[in-house]
Amino acid sequence: MSIMKVRYLFAMLLLLCLTSGAAIAKDEVLKQRMIDLERVYIPALFLTSQDVPPAVPALSLYVASWDSFRDDYRTYRSSWRNWIAYFDHVQDLIDEAVELVAEDDQLEAHEVLELIRTTLQEFRGRNGFPKFVTDELTEFHTIMGEIIAVSQSDFDDDTINILYDLYDEGSHAWFKVEKNTVDADAWGLSQVELNNYNNLVIVERNALDAFAAALSGGDIATISSAASGLKLPQAMAYLLLGDL
Repeated sequence: MSIMKVRYLFAMLLLLCLTSGAAIAKDEVLKQRMIDLERVYIPALFLTSQDVPPAVPALSLYVASWDSFRDDYRTYRSSWRNWIAYFDHVQDLIDEAVELVAEDDQLEAHEVLELIRTTLQEFRGRNGFPKFVTDELTEFHTIMGEIIAVSQSDFDDDTINILYDLYDEGSHAWFKVEKNTVDADAWGLSQVELNNYNNLVIVERNALDAFAAALSGGDIATISSAASGLKLPQAMAYLLLGDL
């Protein structure tokens, strides 16, 4: 191989490394912006569920944060299906939620805001941000909702088996939460808040163990109670990640 060819290949390799490094750095900035957006989304989501006056400024703050994020990143990647369409869908949901709050229907606005949670979970999964802790909490939240709904329905011969399957899914989803260490600086958590979050992760695992034990016992009332016990620890852990 000639010296010129070696130099050319070296230059191309150096350019590739520099370009890749710049892309990674830009994605890290984007990830922090996503975290910042989540931190103002969570209060808006929670407060609308409580139907209280502070929900209005919380939603306004989220809208302003979303507008800035959308303006900066809507065309950050060129794919319509995997990138831009998600921004447009979230915008539609936000517009609907704002209209509902203006009509003094916070509870319905909350249901619309919940759809943003799962939309952005899918968006990040498709675009190389698979270990986003609030998305993992959302995955568990979805399964937990199914567990509670089934446990409160009329039991038949298949109900216990269905709940066992859902327990396995939920336990696996929570395992991902357990393994995803939260960056306290990125999420704006004090050491006390981080300790509280980590303790709640343990409490939720204990609640899952209690649910599994209830399934083994087979008593319907105990199963329903244990299923309901899954809700509070994960909700409190999720809220700790918000700027409340």
